[in-house]
Amino acid sequence: MAKRSTKKVAGSRSDYVPDLTPVVAAAAASQHPAAGATAQAILTEIGETVYEWDLVTDKLRWASNAAGALGIPNLRKIEHGRDFDSLVDSDSLMNRTQAVRHAIAVDYGDGVPYEVTYALRVGKEGNKRKIWVRDRGRWYGNHEGEPVLARGAVRVQPNGPGDQQGTERPRFFKERAHLLRLLEDTLAVSQHYAVPFILAVVSIDNLKLAAETYGPQIIDPILQEFATTLEKTVRDTDVVGELAEGEIGIILNRIDPQEAETAVQRIAERMNTVSVPLRDRVVVPVVSVGALVVSGTEADGMRDCLDAVRRALMRAQKAGGGHLVLDRADEPGIGEPQKAREDDVDELLRTLREGRLILSQIPVRDAATGKTVFLHLAPHLLNENGELIPAGKAVDRAEGLGFAQLVDMRLLYLARERLAAAPKQRFCLGVSTGALLNEVWLANLERILRETSGAPNRLIVAVPFDTLLARGAEAAELVEGVRALGATLAARRFDGRFWETRPLAKMGLEFLELELAQLRMDEAEAEDRAWASTADLVAAMGLRALVSGAASAEEEARLAKAGFPLIEKKPA
Repeated sequence: MAKRSTKKVAGSRSDYVPDLTPVVAAAAASQHPAAGATAQAILTEIGETVYEWDLVTDKLRWASNAAGALGIPNLRKIEHGRDFDSLVDSDSLMNRTQAVRHAIAVDYGDGVPYEVTYALRVGKEGNKRKIWVRDRGRWYGNHEGEPVLARGAVRVQPNGPGDQQGTERPRFFKERAHLLRLLEDTLAVSQHYAVPFILAVVSIDNLKLAAETYGPQIIDPILQEFATTLEKTVRDTDVVGELAEGEIGIILNRIDPQEAETAVQRIAERMNTVSVPLRDRVVVPVVSVGALVVSGTEADGMRDCLDAVRRALMRAQKAGGGHLVLDRADEPGIGEPQKAREDDVDELLRTLREGRLILSQIPVRDAATGKTVFLHLAPHLLNENGELIPAGKAVDRAEGLGFAQLVDMRLLYLARERLAAAPKQRFCLGVSTGALLNEVWLANLERILRETSGAPNRLIVAVPFDTLLARGAEAAELVEGVRALGATLAARRFDGRFWETRPLAKMGLEFLELELAQLRMDEAEAEDRAWASTADLVAAMGLRALVSGAASAEEEARLAKAGFPLIEKKPA
């Protein structure tokens, strides 16, 4: 063993300098262990060999008995880490590269131990066999915490590990205990090397409802779809695991805080594309995402991080399915609405006071005939330059902050003006969750429908789908109450919880609104199949589906072909 160097490196975080001196000499490919009770012969007999791995160059230096111990004919084929990885069998849950390069730990000078069991395909071409090996060693890091050298031993195991076969959960997910241990390690790395990371929690909000409807056997297919999607979305160095029932924890390591929002937004968008096909329908999970950016020494402890990310998740869930909330550990008052959102709501309230909130008319057309069925009244803000700015998201956020009643009342009076100006036209007005429960708002609705000529049955009141879902049996009474006043109802922000839509058909709803953005997928062919399946399902329930959003001419044609009867398209 070479003597460890004690030379200090200028500008380093500590006095530690890793010893990168090779200890295993490179041997000729033809060299074999000598006969007799030599150390090499003994190791070969028990199926064990040692190695040293330079991660900077990816060079692997093996003891001369490696070929005989592992049954690999030519050591030249495994002179690099990537070459050795090519021998790892697909049944393996992890390999050495993952255990070392993707490790989350701090090297305080003595290296970081690792141990991993995996399978290798060895032998000559045409006569390959699978062996299980246990790989143990230590890796050494540089001053930024990245592994640069690994030294270890590989030993052949008599039998494959039983705990790695027949697993019921998706292999990509870590167990909760393992995930929490890795989070603790991530905090230690973040504090020691002052590197940032992101902790995110993806909540499958309707997983329990799906299990109650279809039985617990639906849970694994849903989790498997999320595992497959996340495996294609996150990096190899990131960590994904089950934090709780219906909750997936994600640790994004070593990420620039300036890129945090983009990274989390990409994950949230991918999660919202997940769907689980069944024999006669498609289940679309409802996802909320809460995330926290932690930079270096701002990471106080695991409990603080978990509490903060759960506060973000609660706000995302309160805003409705498909929402994302991202906080930063260095921001005061974590758990309060972000300033950007406060600004949006403040602007909305100012426009209300100044009379700059207006309703734009967007035609909803019959897919078969192209004729306008009714006009969707969409809230917009009129800015100081006379430009119209969509206010849908600001209205939704105002609902979450308790300002919905004021907005609902103003929108109702604006709708009355449209009803009076166009006596033969039908309109659709979206309102908040609390509108049907507000006696003052209902009284004003009754008066407007009574006093406006021809108003009954010309106004469609669209309420959030989660309102009907949350009210349960009471939802039918609320709908009937509004219908008795002379209006019809529809469900907007439909989030795909198909198993709860059957009762809606009996309520006499006008339509279910699905956002075009939620229907989009990566591949057009898969998109067309999913669209057709969704349209067929809603039709089978006796309901009509409306696709909202600015559809292009090509998308409008595809939606019509898929079977959607109502398509919203902005006028040219």
